[in-house]
Amino acid sequence: MSDYKEARIAPLIRAHVLRFLESRRDHESTADILVTVINGTRDGLSVYYSDVVEELRWLERNGHVTLQGGDFLIVTATDRGLRIARDEDRDAGIAYPSMIKGG
Repeated sequence: MSDYKEARIAPLIRAHVLRFLESRRDHESTADILVTVINGTRDGLSVYYSDVVEELRWLERNGHVTLQGGDFLIVTATDRGLRIARDEDRDAGIAYPSMIKGG
């Protein structure tokens, strides 16, 4: 991954994932839905399924989500991930709410 992508793009993708999961009653989604959500943001992001899965794996390694399934990947936010989405906690690898354009 390029330095720019790791420093600027990946944190935005991760933040959008957590914010979307926090907005869902069950704090759950699929990777396919997240691709559509992220591509529809005002940040101008254009992601592929593989990009989202890569960032979901990062979020899982860092304790922000859990993943289930294989080809049909189900994502659930953890309590830590929800705290970050609500700006009650921080992770240097995830964009702060003020860095996101309208979500």
